[in-house]
Amino acid sequence: MSKVSNPNYGGAIPPKPPAKDLPKQPTKTEPKLEILSLSPPSRDPKLDRESLDLAEALSPIPIPSATLQYRAIGVIFGEYIPSAEHFCKGKLKTFDGIIINAVVLGRVMPIIQKKLAPQKSYLWVVYPRTIERTSELYLQISGVWAPKETGKTDFDLDANIEDGYFSIRGEVLEQSISRNYVVVKIKRSERQKKLPRSQTKFKLKLKGILPNSGIGYFWDITVQRKAHSLIIISAKAIAAMPKKAPMKPVPKFDPSNQTLTNHPMAPVKRPRI
Repeated sequence: MSKVSNPNYGGAIPPKPPAKDLPKQPTKTEPKLEILSLSPPSRDPKLDRESLDLAEALSPIPIPSATLQYRAIGVIFGEYIPSAEHFCKGKLKTFDGIIINAVVLGRVMPIIQKKLAPQKSYLWVVYPRTIERTSELYLQISGVWAPKETGKTDFDLDANIEDGYFSIRGEVLEQSISRNYVVVKIKRSERQKKLPRSQTKFKLKLKGILPNSGIGYFWDITVQRKAHSLIIISAKAIAAMPKKAPMKPVPKFDPSNQTLTNHPMAPVKRPRI
């Protein structure tokens, strides 16, 4: 599996591990990318073992439950400001002063209204979306990291995850090296069977590049929010996605040639009496 970094990211580059690249495909424009390890969110070494176990159990972003589990989830620290018309529709004011449009999912609304302090910043668990025409970021708030306020602990517990961290897992459909973006297809959970077919999957636009040969592969991508953009920090190719079988062409019926009896529009031969 190949692991790549965003060349625009200014972080320190660790030693280069043995490379296990995707099958080589000839390309003239494929950039030279450094190989990085996909590091998990950093842990606080001051936490004792009991607190660490509790933090892992209550982690705002769980470990993937399957090798090819699709998901787009992250955390953003900020203040939720509901609109005057609808409490569930509002804006999230981030720590760096960015205003992002957001909606609150139904199961989170009573927690915000009854257990959280108003006009206070929290670490929100969010599902990211990008507007196709403008690439602007907007969020669905699916949870909040507030174990003390919600009665899960008797003390404040550090989430041990960086503000703006996102975990993106899905199939890479396209990318542009010149315009520095990657498009990832995300499928919704199969358990949500009541969703219309048009809402079972969506596309997410990330800033950064991957190898050209990575298109059509399932990727595990670490992303960091910067303003309204989701920047690729590192990524790991998981598996090649199966290609769709080409559709068989439907034969056309020719009235002058009535030998095509298996065509649905072919005339039926009736026995003579």
